[in-house]
Amino acid sequence: MSIIYRPAKPDDLPQVVAIRALASSEVRAKYGFGVQKKPEVFSPDSFYAFAIDKEPGGFWIAEEDDEIVGMAIRWVRDSFWFLSYLFVAPHYQERKVGHRLLEIVLHEGIPSAVNNRGVITYAYNTASIGLYMIHGMYARESLYRMTGRSTLIKPHGRAEHPLDYEKLGPSPEAVSQLTSIDAQTLGFSRHLHHEYLLQRQDGTCYAFKEGRSIVAYGYVWSDGQVGPFGTLSPSVFPRALQATFSLAASTEAKEVSILVPGSNDLAMRIALSYRFRVREPYILMSSKPFGDWQRYLFHSPPLL
Repeated sequence: MSIIYRPAKPDDLPQVVAIRALASSEVRAKYGFGVQKKPEVFSPDSFYAFAIDKEPGGFWIAEEDDEIVGMAIRWVRDSFWFLSYLFVAPHYQERKVGHRLLEIVLHEGIPSAVNNRGVITYAYNTASIGLYMIHGMYARESLYRMTGRSTLIKPHGRAEHPLDYEKLGPSPEAVSQLTSIDAQTLGFSRHLHHEYLLQRQDGTCYAFKEGRSIVAYGYVWSDGQVGPFGTLSPSVFPRALQATFSLAASTEAKEVSILVPGSNDLAMRIALSYRFRVREPYILMSSKPFGDWQRYLFHSPPLL
């Protein structure tokens, strides 16, 4: 039978997660990075479910004989289009399933205001890099997943002239404050991202203040991950980042992890001072340059 391409449905999600895990593990193993230590499992409150609920037109699957063999998710914020996921079962990759899924999410239901497109992919996955280049997305920034032991962060304590901070809950006011920083740092707002991240139970968003003004924010997750993290000025960046590292090290996680832009020398120096090590390289690709990477750390390849 022929392969069918259609919008995803909630009932598809367990198979979608399985396909993503299978395809990702195959790529990682091929290039010597091995499988992920914690295999992804389906969760009803995952980003996949959020994407179907909030942006169903951006979530597509490929199936044959009622079996899902590929999936793609894109989101649009203001004039920016971003590819979160594009994964195909290994034995279907020669049938151009990924090419077709990418064509669909590039063109189906896209606002006319979109003038830039982006994606983050493994820096060693030459096939994917070539595919995105064919569609006009080119390398803009190297990214590195780095980790450091929590016990090596705690002794540093708080920075000189520390910033005040407070926890943000899932309120419209909090979303507005965070999207304002994003607009100045990334060049577009993304209220739906923060709606999703703020309502999760496994993380906390901290807002850092100078006086009464919020000048930075950073998410800290129960597994020690930091990000997204954004500041209004480079001068605030080191104090806010050091405070966020301390907060992450105060969790029960043994390691703190970041996804850091390679051009952010200050973030690299701070991370290396805590003896962070590079674990995996990624690459940010886009149609046009965007973002001020001296003031930002990423959440993940799917959510930027």
